[in-house]
Amino acid sequence: MAHFNVEFFSQALNRSVRCGVFLPTDQGAYLEETEKKRFPTLYLLHGMTGSQEDWNGMAALWDLARQYRMAVVMPNGENSFYCDSPLTGNYYGTFIGRELVEFTRNSFPLSDRREDTFIGGLSMGGFGAIVNGLRNPETFGYITAFSSALIKRLILRADEEEGLDFFNRIQYQSMFGLERIEDFEGSDCDYEALARKLARSGGRKPVIYMDCGTEDESLYEANTAFRDLLLELGYQVVWDSRPGGHDSAFWNDSLRKAVEFLPVERLELKAGSPMAARLKKRTEAMVWKMTL
Repeated sequence: MAHFNVEFFSQALNRSVRCGVFLPTDQGAYLEETEKKRFPTLYLLHGMTGSQEDWNGMAALWDLARQYRMAVVMPNGENSFYCDSPLTGNYYGTFIGRELVEFTRNSFPLSDRREDTFIGGLSMGGFGAIVNGLRNPETFGYITAFSSALIKRLILRADEEEGLDFFNRIQYQSMFGLERIEDFEGSDCDYEALARKLARSGGRKPVIYMDCGTEDESLYEANTAFRDLLLELGYQVVWDSRPGGHDSAFWNDSLRKAVEFLPVERLELKAGSPMAARLKKRTEAMVWKMTL
């Protein structure tokens, strides 16, 4: 497994940006030439107040990327909710949904097939994965959303109660590029409106995996309501409800379940083979390093 820290200039954000990339290229040396192919790719979005570095501490991700020969791209989305904002000039939706995909495909051996291209995330990143997956269904064939911050109700009420949630009304307007907070309804950041719009268009819909812990009281009801809307609109949805809160223990489990849902093939290794021993040793070394 190779881990790249990448920096490049984003036209959508008009500045240099960073992202992490996991690439299982070291496995290629052990494969027959006919077995080598471009990697299926998961674009993985972090949560609020986080960064792309958050994923480095989640051992499940390293292990799954290795086992399933899957590339993982982890951008830094700051506190953007991964949406375009004409008010601030930060076009995070364009960056995530188009520019980042084009850049990484040109830079790494990634598949350009829709069925090999996935977008996922946790909390705010789950919101971003849903919004950008629905905005770019020709690019992303699958969405994985963990404990998604589906806070449309709170956003619309922010005009009534300043500081109702983590952000206040002015901050929400800046993030989503809104002249008025009520303009969120029906905008390109409104996940419900996007789901309805794509369903009406008759275009191909992404297949969606969603989960939320039953103890995640502030988000559980909103996630189940959006699941019901998607099913009503004819989306194929895999839903997993299980005990858990809004924490890394739940999300490590989410990663494992999501990869089982994605159309990726597990690399089967014979026990005791040189390849299995080498990969096991490398993975253990990486996990040990991440815990220091």
